[in-house]
Order: sequence, then structure tokens, then C-alpha cells
Amino acid sequence: MPVYNILDFGAAGDGTANDAAAIQRAIDACTRAGDGTVLVPAGKTFRTGTIELKSNVELTSSVERCWRAAVSGPTIPTACRWGRLRVGC
Repeated sequence: MPVYNILDFGAAGDGTANDAAAIQRAIDACTRAGDGTVLVPAGKTFRTGTIELKSNVELTSSVERCWRAAVSGPTIPTACRWGRLRVGC
């Protein structure tokens, strides 16, 4: 299964820039290929807005992460920690 590292699609990982477009480009490339893994690498801080997960894409991080989501309002911290998320199994 091919791996699509979000850094290869322009993610800065500096904790300041919005990396949503780069993450979406990696997801879209993975979808065009038919399936694969989108990798969020360790050692950097990624910020993102809305991304659209698609079928047959595995979104994975190389270390345990805590994600925060905003739903029409302020950022809501989640207690969820995960290593892999598979969409369209």
C-alpha cells in the first residue's frame, strides 16, 4: 500500500501555518491511486482546518496524537488518542 507523507505535499508542520490544504492534497492523491496511507509524521506540530476524508484512505500518525476538532464554534479538545483511522473499510 503506498504511503503519502503530508510533508511531501507542502505541510509546514511549524505549529503556525494551516496545513489543511497539504493534508487534503495527500488524501486526494491517495484517493486517485485507489488506496493507501496518508502519514502525519512525528516531530512536528500540524494545524489544520476542515479536511475531507475519503474512501479507502488510511490516515495514520507515527506517534500517538490527540486531535482537536472545531464544530461551528471554539476548538473542542478530544480525549481520543489513536494511531490509525481507516475510512471506507
